[in-house]
Amino acid sequence: MNDTVNAAPARTREREWAGTRILDQRRRILLNPAFQLRAVVSISGLTLLLVAGVDATYFALQQTLTARTLAIAPELKEMLRGQDQLEMAWILVGSVVFMLGVAAVTFIESHRTAGPIYKLARTMERTGAEGPVLRLRLRKDDHFREIEEIFNGMASSLQVRASMRSSETRRILDEVDEAVEALSRPGVPPSDVQNRLRVVAADLQKLEESIGAC
Repeated sequence: MNDTVNAAPARTREREWAGTRILDQRRRILLNPAFQLRAVVSISGLTLLLVAGVDATYFALQQTLTARTLAIAPELKEMLRGQDQLEMAWILVGSVVFMLGVAAVTFIESHRTAGPIYKLARTMERTGAEGPVLRLRLRKDDHFREIEEIFNGMASSLQVRASMRSSETRRILDEVDEAVEALSRPGVPPSDVQNRLRVVAADLQKLEESIGAC
């Protein structure tokens, strides 16, 4: 029972680190079905045409060589026919294996291309709802790895700015509380309260300008 409870956090889809959260790696195979399948079909189709052309050329050369041999030794007809059939069978098997290999490599590469885009879009979507506390983590064999550094740098910068504005807002609120408390105390010169309110207004103006500059 305790093992099950302790293992539960390891299966969560997010990890926390230094006040930020990193979304776990993607678990879907088809991240962008349209893109990935189109890449596999197009590359496999082109490869099929090339392989078919090579196989057809070899078959034509084989038949030409066999015809010349039969013209000299007709008694070898059955042996040559069996040999030709065996060779073409192995060539077709090799062609099919090659085609499957090309399709597999194309699918893997399309996954490594679609993966970073999928992960970036998902992280940006969550960032819009939760703020700049998420970090992007790509796989080591993904393409466009520079996206990770750029996005995380942007998110860190936004998080620092948000923290600075939060601290500035709390300081201004403390000044407002002090000004209100000063108004309730007897004997406080009105000029003192006015000066405090001017300082608060100036700070609010600076905060507004910094927010509007983003």
